[in-house]
Amino acid sequence: MGKTGIRMTVVGIVAILGLVVLASERGQVQAQAQGTLQKVLSTHVLTVGTISGNPPWEYVKPDGELDGYDIAIAKLIAHDLGAKVNFVQTSGAGRIPALQTHKVDIVMAELDYSPARAQIVAYTSPYTTPGLYFTVLSSAPYHTLEDLNKPTVTLGYALGGDEAQIWPTVVPKAKLQAFTTVADALEAVRSQKIAATGEASFFVAQLNAKNPGQFRLITPPYIRAINGIALAHGDFDWWLWLDRWVYNFVFSGEDQKLWSQYMGGGSPF
Repeated sequence: MGKTGIRMTVVGIVAILGLVVLASERGQVQAQAQGTLQKVLSTHVLTVGTISGNPPWEYVKPDGELDGYDIAIAKLIAHDLGAKVNFVQTSGAGRIPALQTHKVDIVMAELDYSPARAQIVAYTSPYTTPGLYFTVLSSAPYHTLEDLNKPTVTLGYALGGDEAQIWPTVVPKAKLQAFTTVADALEAVRSQKIAATGEASFFVAQLNAKNPGQFRLITPPYIRAINGIALAHGDFDWWLWLDRWVYNFVFSGEDQKLWSQYMGGGSPF
């Protein structure tokens, strides 16, 4: 083969490789442009980021299956999309990174709305807005927010929560200590290593049903949490579908039904 023939062969190979690369790039662009809604509808799989060890929101049953209020909601969403659920368990601190890296389609893990969080992830309308209270041992000498607002008082919260931003505005003099999970923070209260943690009233009622009179709430609540479905920014069609789904979920009465089942009564709002 002469030089001209070799040159033509090389040019042809380069052209073919260029077409392969271009086709691959077009495929990636089309996949990105497809959006999460179309991806879920075509794959019939909804990937949900969640946590465990946070009953009655999310927990693992003795048989190893995930259950809880948020878990039940995720299963309903998947059902209405004609999809199965793939739960991806992460830590509290790992919930937002899982969305940002698109490892999950949504997060259902009691991820309360906050202005800071809303700058990096999107939220639907809320499906519940529970009041959160400082929770102490019934025998503890704390009865008001001011009782907790002292340098000698240590308050504990689970990593990944927004208490580290909220509590300094409510009780600025108190010390804060982070724990890996909600259960760890509660155990620290039980063992009197810290003075208080933060919980919703229904959860404390459930704890006291198992161990009557163990915990007490300090009123008023330090904040009313806003719980919506969390998703990555920049996917309007996916957000719109989820947001309208939440609207129907709330006003159909299905939200109240699940709330009563898992929380033992009261209202999600």
